Amino acid sequence: MIPLALATGVAIAGILLVAVRDAPIWKLFSRRGTDYAGFWLLLFAGLVTMALVIYRTDLLPSYPNMLIYSVMRHASAGRVALSALLAIGLLRWVPLRHQRIFVSVAAITLFFLNVYIIFNVQFPYQHCALPDALQCLSTIR
Repeated sequence: MIPLALATGVAIAGILLVAVRDAPIWKLFSRRGTDYAGFWLLLFAGLVTMALVIYRTDLLPSYPNMLIYSVMRHASAGRVALSALLAIGLLRWVPLRHQRIFVSVAAITLFFLNVYIIFNVQFPYQHCALPDALQCLSTIR
């Protein structure tokens, strides 16, 4: 999961670069203010979603999993905004002529990553015969 964390960090840096350099807030008030209005709307929706998840996190020290995310059913609507923001952030670093290839490779990579997670993480965990199911996860060893 470290490569995905690094990709998320690069995407967040790209989002910040877009917000500071490419689409500053003062351009909203210019003659063609609608150019970056969609980006700012996505950014606002993503920040509201993250704030909602943090606000509704319950800390229960008596449970094995201390953090209970009771609001994930409500925050799932914000996944589209967060995914679009991460895509914008990643594409900020790719030259325009290579963006189509980058999106294709990213889609294929995510497909194979999903297959890997289903067969090597979820399936062994759900069909574990050990008393502690966490010992069946391939990421623990």
